[in-house]
Amino acid sequence: RSIASYLGRNLTSLSFQELANAIGRKNHSTVHAAVKRVTEILQQPDTLVKIKNSGTIDVKEVIDQLTWEVRSKANECAKGEDRELKWSWARIYGLGEADQRI
Repeated sequence: RSIASYLGRNLTSLSFQELANAIGRKNHSTVHAAVKRVTEILQQPDTLVKIKNSGTIDVKEVIDQLTWEVRSKANECAKGEDRELKWSWARIYGLGEADQRI
């Protein structure tokens, strides 16, 4: 959810409250804290984060890949190649348990 919040804030013009509503949170402060946490991780020289019982993930790598995927889908839709955009926040959650625990 933290990564979803970060991407939502950086790839859309949605407010913190609108993002909170989109990912099923009642309060905008949850999204604000998540965006701040991911931003702080990205400012570190090492963006690897240890996930309990799952190893580690490189947060920067995950964000770069998801950003590319979102922009790719948006371009396909703009060109009319994909008439129905099936991408959603749930897709981010489905990429793995690790990105939900940051």
